[in-house]
Amino acid sequence: MKLLLYKSVLFLIPVLLVCAIVEFKLRKIPNSYSYKKYNLEKRLSQIEVLILGSSHTYYGIDPDQLHFCAYNMANVNQTLYYDKMLVGKYIDRMKSLKTIIVPISYFTLEKEPDSDAKVRYFYYKRYYDIDFPEFNVFDYVNLRRYSLIALYGDRTTGIIKDRFHTNIIENIMENGWFKYPYKVKELTVDVANKRISYHHSLMKQEFAVNNIRILDELIRKAKGRNVNIVFVTLPTSQYYNNLADKHVLLRKERVMKELCDKYHMKYLDYFADKRFNDEDFFDSDHLNGVGAEKFSPILDKDLRL
Repeated sequence: MKLLLYKSVLFLIPVLLVCAIVEFKLRKIPNSYSYKKYNLEKRLSQIEVLILGSSHTYYGIDPDQLHFCAYNMANVNQTLYYDKMLVGKYIDRMKSLKTIIVPISYFTLEKEPDSDAKVRYFYYKRYYDIDFPEFNVFDYVNLRRYSLIALYGDRTTGIIKDRFHTNIIENIMENGWFKYPYKVKELTVDVANKRISYHHSLMKQEFAVNNIRILDELIRKAKGRNVNIVFVTLPTSQYYNNLADKHVLLRKERVMKELCDKYHMKYLDYFADKRFNDEDFFDSDHLNGVGAEKFSPILDKDLRL
């Protein structure tokens, strides 16, 4: 038994050493969370406009096109909960902050909070020390909470094969905007139907109660610091917005009107804006780099009206 234990230890030592080296090297590679945090904190006191949200604003708004010192803090699948928590973490240090842009996508109000973003929660905990929306003991023993090897998953193998030269932050600008390549994916009714059907699969009307509560808390936090909230719905392709459920749109419009009337805020809705064509999108509901550079000046003008 002692011999078996001894051999096991001898076997584990090099394995643990290799893992430690990989962990160390992974820590040196910036990702969208660490990179955006670094650039945000570097200019906290100068930022006048903070852009929140998920991939729609992440890809769709170029802060450099705004007549303000702006920063894009959006990220893929970033939920309203994390928008609220990021504001709470930084707003007291943002002495120049005047406006927060909160995107309201087609699915935002009725989307299940944990739908497809849970793995990303570990990034917020690691880089921003923001706890999960709900306590779950299994999340506290999950290896992703402590190990980048586990957090990156299959991507770790590719990074090792690339000898740790992988550029995870390619196309992310210092202002936080992800400049998506100009290449246009095939845009058809069938493609858009699959996309919107996927969004519908994540949506239920009962989820709106919690999402509206989070929005209300975010608004109160901002108002308490004399910071304005502007809600924005970004453009989608004709294929996507033509397939949108009119009942969902009506419910969204009703909620937004109630919030805007209650708190005296502005809502800018570009969901079916005819100024955008197929060349402005990389899929049915996301602007590409061309579309973002076209949309951002339009948004800038409307923000200043």
